[in-house]
Amino acid sequence: MPIQFDQRPPLVAPLPQMFGQLSSMGLRDWTIKSFPESVPQNFVFKTVTDATLQLLVHANQVNWDVKRLLPYGAGNQIVDNVGTQGHAWARVCLQPSRLIHSAGLTHDQQILRVKEPIRFQAGNCGQTSAIAFSLLASMDLNAPVFRVKASDVDHGFVVIGDEREISADKVVVVDPWSLVPVAHTLEASDLTSGEKMSEHPPKTAYPMQAKELDEVEKISERFVLDDAVRRRWVSSEETLLQRSMRCKLQRFYNHVGSIKSFGVSYCDAEGNTIPELDKMPLDYQTIKDGWLKAHENFCKS
Repeated sequence: MPIQFDQRPPLVAPLPQMFGQLSSMGLRDWTIKSFPESVPQNFVFKTVTDATLQLLVHANQVNWDVKRLLPYGAGNQIVDNVGTQGHAWARVCLQPSRLIHSAGLTHDQQILRVKEPIRFQAGNCGQTSAIAFSLLASMDLNAPVFRVKASDVDHGFVVIGDEREISADKVVVVDPWSLVPVAHTLEASDLTSGEKMSEHPPKTAYPMQAKELDEVEKISERFVLDDAVRRRWVSSEETLLQRSMRCKLQRFYNHVGSIKSFGVSYCDAEGNTIPELDKMPLDYQTIKDGWLKAHENFCKS
């Protein structure tokens, strides 16, 4: 019996159609509703400098740019993997290199590296942090950008600002691997910055735009399934999702976000906020609602 993938439209919309409209529900409200038992709910406003607030805006933009470029999500996030019927896991495993080392690479070499996960439209923290770093390096920021390893867990992410020179409330964390990628300061983060894998200096913009990454040719779902069959990952008796869940080398996570509390909001000295920091794309919310329901059903079965 030939293997059949669901006879339905692709799991994700074409990239240009995604994220055109923001959800009317706040990002934090949706997160607390969707993860009531695992999300701290201490509501508090944190006052930051105007410069830090602007960096949070840039971080927010990059978080959603990475989500848009990798619409199948992370292969080691259980919600993403169940929601995509195992395609998130497969798309990461099929990439020639799952660890993206960017230290010492030229700008052009870094761009070639990050185009690989974009071609497969999925990535774990190594891929998401590399793409985020490249996007931030293309901006003319007044602060250095670092791609770092967490000091206490096996995780890679990006920070804007150097905590060795400024206080943690002025350093901004960019972690698009999270299910809900909230831009936040290092002071409010569950993550601690460890080894610095890459550095980009301030006031130096790489000549690259997100549009350049949008134009990377994408791998189809049919290609992924055919390749999985060719590699004998799946058979007529086993689905891609089932195969991924029995992979002994894969550890799955249910990591909602890296901020300590989703009740944290940022404002300037006069109490002004930036509403976009508490918004999420409507398409992303709709997709994740479906994936969370699929995960719930998967756990019951």
